[in-house]
Amino acid sequence: MAVPAHLQTAGHFAQREGMMNQHLSPAVSPHAPRLADLLIRAAAIYSMAQDRAVYRAIAIRDEWIVAVSQDPHGLDGLIGADTHVLDAPDLTILPAFEDTHNHLMFAAQNMGLVPVDRAHTLAEFIDLIRQRAAQTPASTWIQTSAAWHEVNLAEGRLPTAPELDEATREHPVVVRRGGHVAVANSLALTLGGITRDTPDPQGGTIVRFPDGTPTGVLIEAPAYAPITALVPASTFEQMVEGLKRVC
Repeated sequence: MAVPAHLQTAGHFAQREGMMNQHLSPAVSPHAPRLADLLIRAAAIYSMAQDRAVYRAIAIRDEWIVAVSQDPHGLDGLIGADTHVLDAPDLTILPAFEDTHNHLMFAAQNMGLVPVDRAHTLAEFIDLIRQRAAQTPASTWIQTSAAWHEVNLAEGRLPTAPELDEATREHPVVVRRGGHVAVANSLALTLGGITRDTPDPQGGTIVRFPDGTPTGVLIEAPAYAPITALVPASTFEQMVEGLKRVC
């Protein structure tokens, strides 16, 4: 039996009244319950709640889950003349999956890099890099996690090379932001051969100050590849440890 098209969006586990109201029926409620739009009896309905309870019936009203029961017929009191009932003894229902788009290997790599997502201001951002620099031998590359965004900083913008220089001038620094933007400090720009005379590569942008000097912000891979190509790759052991932490 097919679920009516106007009820198909109700399949998500949006828990407004949801899993807390587990057995709404005239027998357990002093008031007549509002009837369900859709009632499904299934082989297994996984709640993924802390107790990992598995249910057999689920009632949906106004696109919200309003009740579940471990008895396939435990919610029959919510069936009315307009309730669509789906008997599916072979069906398994899971909570909705949300693609967080985290790129697992990149997420694993991020785990060992400077956690700039903790910063709420550029000063905090720079200080996190400064702390890492204090523990890192001079001339060693320092990278930040790419899992952050400037909208979460009070200033609402990316740092610049001069600001990264405040954290360290003895280490080349690459700040990654997502998969499309990088910011380099002055030493990293020098090592990558990026100067005021460097033209924008095809498909990339070297952001500049009014006098033409690179700000350190490099947009898209063609712009930042000359720098990121110099950064040592993570070791196998580092990636394994990162995967353990991210999973």
